[in-house]
Amino acid sequence: MKKIILSLYFILAVTACQQAEVSVQPTIAFTSSAIDAETPAPTIFPTSELSPYYGQPLPAKIIVDGKTYNSEIGTTQWIREVQPDGIRVMEIGDAFAIITPKESIVVNGDLSIILELPISINPTELWYIVYKVSEEELSSQDFTQDVFRWNPDYEAQMYMENTVPLLSVAQHLNFSLESGIYVFEVHAAWGGKPPHTELEADYGFLLEVQE
Repeated sequence: MKKIILSLYFILAVTACQQAEVSVQPTIAFTSSAIDAETPAPTIFPTSELSPYYGQPLPAKIIVDGKTYNSEIGTTQWIREVQPDGIRVMEIGDAFAIITPKESIVVNGDLSIILELPISINPTELWYIVYKVSEEELSSQDFTQDVFRWNPDYEAQMYMENTVPLLSVAQHLNFSLESGIYVFEVHAAWGGKPPHTELEADYGFLLEVQE
């Protein structure tokens, strides 16, 4: 009888141990994870030193006798934006005329001016043309508009033409003019080499020379 009872105790003890062993087995759950997935690095496109000037072109300025005057902007070739894929969107705006302010800048015949360009990087192309305006041309302007538009006969009316040394963004210019009204046209371009430049614009001023 004692052997039977001992046998039963042994069987119950073994069964309890087996249950205990089962109950302590660790449970490992596998779930999908992005730990091993590599996140692609963003594409970096080369930038130009001119990229801060993309968007809307700004006017040029001239300084005469310590006073600063803004130009009007005519024909342009300008990068307006850079798309996410790096493509630069260029816009060409043809004014079909030289655009100047309506209000003339009164100057002396011996003119000394400082021309300041709107981009603080040396241009790759820079020239200016001065031509005299006739009374007929002046009277034919539309005074209801914000600006004057000029279509000169360059061969007949050009007073002087000059390519400016590309030394700095501030150019000191000196020339002598007879009394009258003049259109002062400035053309500047940046980046690349003409005719394949990155930014390009025509700027116009209206000068009135008094004796």
